[in-house]
Amino acid sequence: MLSDAQVQLYGRQWGAVCRANDWRMARGRLVPEAALELSQLHKEVAALARQHALQNSRSTNVEDLRRGCTARIAKTFCSTKDLDNSQFDRLLILFRLLMNPDDLQGVMDWELYEKYDHAKKVGLEGVEDPGVRRRLVGSIRAMSKDREAYLYAIVRDKFDTCHWEELDLRQLRQLAMTMRQRVKKYKQPLEAVEVDASGNPDWRV
Repeated sequence: MLSDAQVQLYGRQWGAVCRANDWRMARGRLVPEAALELSQLHKEVAALARQHALQNSRSTNVEDLRRGCTARIAKTFCSTKDLDNSQFDRLLILFRLLMNPDDLQGVMDWELYEKYDHAKKVGLEGVEDPGVRRRLVGSIRAMSKDREAYLYAIVRDKFDTCHWEELDLRQLRQLAMTMRQRVKKYKQPLEAVEVDASGNPDWRV
């Protein structure tokens, strides 16, 4: 289940996707200029949207496109609120690529998830979930805001490196826990954050 902050972030990003692609209704129909074939992902979402519309005996509308986006991630038509964190991360990446198919970081993030899916399908072990790493990195960045020197001192002491973003998941979890404990120890407030697909914190409202 998504948190309230995630639902709010979803709403903002979905609105941006609709504006970027001219996904809107006029006289009860999707406008002709709606971008449905701008990229392969646009085509896949549009195909799922048409499928959802047929199931409901109507022509494709904006709601069907929204459902198509969720189905592209979840592999089935479901409520967006029922997505887990990993699926939500991927949905935000999809939104980025629907807004800008040439977003290089978005393409790379999408490919990481595709490789992760393939690894799970063939039974490979020890493959990191890209979403878990992204959330940990984003949380550490948020906690270390205005405390970069402090962060690097901890990383050098605990892991003998300055490249903390290259730590494995176990080490990142240790680093995140250490940062939380240190922040509390020195009574420096830490606000709860949600981290979007690019690793940037989205502050709770």
